[in-house]
Amino acid sequence: SGNYAAMDHSSTDVGVIMEMNDVDVSALTTAYLEFYFWMCGSGYSPLNILHVEAYDGTTWNNVTTIQQGTSGWESFGFDISSHIYGANLVKLRFRTESGGSGSDFYGDIAIDDISIMEAPSCLSPSSLSATNITTSAADLGWVENGTATAWILEYGTSGFSQGAGTTVLAGSNPYNLAGLSSDTEYDYYVRAFCAVGDSSSWIGPFTFRTLCNPFTAPYSQNFDGETI
Repeated sequence: SGNYAAMDHSSTDVGVIMEMNDVDVSALTTAYLEFYFWMCGSGYSPLNILHVEAYDGTTWNNVTTIQQGTSGWESFGFDISSHIYGANLVKLRFRTESGGSGSDFYGDIAIDDISIMEAPSCLSPSSLSATNITTSAADLGWVENGTATAWILEYGTSGFSQGAGTTVLAGSNPYNLAGLSSDTEYDYYVRAFCAVGDSSSWIGPFTFRTLCNPFTAPYSQNFDGETI
């Protein structure tokens, strides 16, 4: 709810920039950027791109690049302590570029709740994905932004409320999630597990759909009784 910033694309633009003021981070031990991101990832290709960049007093340098669709608001966080310049200042900008599609307006990028804060002891993963999807399984992956070697996953049919899903402890990235139903849309969330009592914030959901079960031959279809 509330307001957010949206950066518009219309197939021929050459970039949209939202630039922040300087922020004094002298009170922080490890400066950390956190924000929420939302972009439609369907109806056009290639996807639009978000570049997060930091100013060093002379030029802009890359902090991270995000090129992924989301199924809702997704949290991203990054250590920016190496991007301090001058008298303990950080200056950031969010630059979006068209992926090159003539329909890139489907992927206008929204950003909200930008914070520069003390880095948490356990950093959240980012860039969730699902690959090698079959009728009953999928490899769930993410980018680990800290040093975690274990992660907590919660999954369920699309739209489930967190706390009502199934939770598993993953010791690998990607993690093969099996035992799924065919032709079913699932959401999953993930958090890094750094130590007992020290886990990151949840990120997600990421949505994927399992494949349909194949028909068995001999097979025929005459379309009688079918409706569209």
